[in-house]
Amino acid sequence: MKPKNFAPAFLLVLVCCANTYAQTRSAGIGIRGSYWNMNRDGTLLRLENSYDHQFVDLAGGGAWLNFLSRTSASWLMEFSLGGLAKTVERVSYRDREDTHVLAVVPVLVGMRYHLLSPRNSGALRPYFAFGAGPYWVADILVENYYDRDKARVESELFAGGYLGGGLDFMICNWFGLNFDVRRHFVGFDTHNEHSGYEYGLGLQFMWGNYRPERRERRERCCH
Repeated sequence: MKPKNFAPAFLLVLVCCANTYAQTRSAGIGIRGSYWNMNRDGTLLRLENSYDHQFVDLAGGGAWLNFLSRTSASWLMEFSLGGLAKTVERVSYRDREDTHVLAVVPVLVGMRYHLLSPRNSGALRPYFAFGAGPYWVADILVENYYDRDKARVESELFAGGYLGGGLDFMICNWFGLNFDVRRHFVGFDTHNEHSGYEYGLGLQFMWGNYRPERRERRERCCH
């Protein structure tokens, strides 16, 4: 960036950050990446080599899209759509390679409760979260031969839920970073092989102005 263009950009950032806490936003969207540590395996990476085959086990990584809608000064409704892929096993033989992949697609509806007042002047906003919804799990085995491929897919749908907490670090009133930890209960069972802790990091974009005094006036008029 040229020096003559730096000053206007810097002033724009100052104006944005100076207005960071002047408004409580009413809606938002978030994108996040995560690592899901399932009960079935707690290792991040496992490699095994022998005379006739190679074994690789990779941990699960996922991506999420979150939609937020404020229901009160401290509560937000959250709709989450996620996708996780985990290479459970990859084995190379002399004549073929077998790849065993686990895919999980959760569709969750939940709530966030911010622990601090929305009028708080700090950039850090911790919250508690919970929700529930369906978890679609697909078990995929692909056998790669020299002259052909063979695939087998088995899927199952579970009901489940999650509990967790997180922290929003608001850089401006419309943009921030998000860190969170969730404990997923697939099948509402802590011992389910797909249950476990998930660790996420993402970006959050907010818009709209939440005006509780208008909502209160509408509720009084309705009654």
